[in-house]
Amino acid sequence: MLNPLRRPLFLTPTLLLFALHPYAFGQTPAANPAPPASGSLLNGFATPARTLHQLAQHGVSFQYLYVHDLSKAPLALPDSQNWFGRYSWDITSTIDAAKALGWNGGSAFLDLKQHTQEYGSVYTSASQGYSNIDAPSRTVLYQAWAQQLLFNNRLRLKAGRIDANTDFAGVSTAADFLNSSMGFSPTIMEFPTYPQPKMGADLAVAATKSTQISAGLFGTNNGKMELGEVSQAWTLGASQNPGRVALGIWQLREPLHCFRGDDVSGTQGLYLITEQSLWRRVLSEKQSQEQRLSAFLQIGDGDGKANPFTQHLGGGLVFSAPFRRRPSDAAGAAVTRVVFTRDLCDYDAHQERALEAYYKFSLSRTLSLVSDVQYFQHPGGILANRNTLIATPRLVVSF
Repeated sequence: MLNPLRRPLFLTPTLLLFALHPYAFGQTPAANPAPPASGSLLNGFATPARTLHQLAQHGVSFQYLYVHDLSKAPLALPDSQNWFGRYSWDITSTIDAAKALGWNGGSAFLDLKQHTQEYGSVYTSASQGYSNIDAPSRTVLYQAWAQQLLFNNRLRLKAGRIDANTDFAGVSTAADFLNSSMGFSPTIMEFPTYPQPKMGADLAVAATKSTQISAGLFGTNNGKMELGEVSQAWTLGASQNPGRVALGIWQLREPLHCFRGDDVSGTQGLYLITEQSLWRRVLSEKQSQEQRLSAFLQIGDGDGKANPFTQHLGGGLVFSAPFRRRPSDAAGAAVTRVVFTRDLCDYDAHQERALEAYYKFSLSRTLSLVSDVQYFQHPGGILANRNTLIATPRLVVSF
């Protein structure tokens, strides 16, 4: 077993890109960078940074994201002496068609992803995943789509290989939580998102300045999924605290075998999301920094004939910039609960509840550390499974 404190070879591309990128450690490239002196030993390092800057001026930008999780369960669990380590990295490219081709309103997006399980074994009793990067080891072109904005950006059309969670059922307030249910309701069966997005297309219409209607059609493993969502935004009080509500419906159309033995041609469900800023205070108008306390609520409903999850309820609070001198930090606490189908007697507890808390330390513009802890009650909906605590420190590098 590998020592989790070692720095294995997977960090090589991370450290290299981090060192070469012009924004690393807060540096900003000059508007017209001067060419390096002839014969300089730094030529090999200056050229990639300059090339990236020149590509960005022509509408082609690159981003890098590296996430490393290290989890450990309490000593009361079998194999609890072992750490479970995994990491993923993404190299993404965004193409602005107006700058690159003179095509107004068009854009494209590419995402190359690698995920690797380094050592240890995942704690599988918890049905709601305690790390949203858990997946089999693989390297894949994760997303590749094109988008067009029309009618003064009131209509958006997108097609290609798409992570559906970027446009449907997303909870922006809960972005830093590690539990998978904070990202979208687990009642959405075979949702085409991480780790396997699918080919599809979606459109979004801005009916008013604060109302958006979205619809999508995506492939699944053995059929297709139709999605629809209506969202409404608003602001409250003298502080103009923003909020939104989104109501979605989904229909999975593929042959399914029901738990009681019969077959159906699909299943469906609903979800509801509400997010609201409760309080905020400006720290620096010049740098757009503020303290903010926000809340979110999730509700999901599914058909228990073929779907193991019939109900979902989640909610929590997030405090951005809890300390004035650390404006990029954040802290959060939330709870998520799923109810299992009664068509299977395996779920003798009928529900699983997960409580999560985290603190995000922003170490620099490109580096952060998330300290996360989760407590599961009746993992997997089975009474024989012990309640368990899982701690996960997460390292995030992005630029």
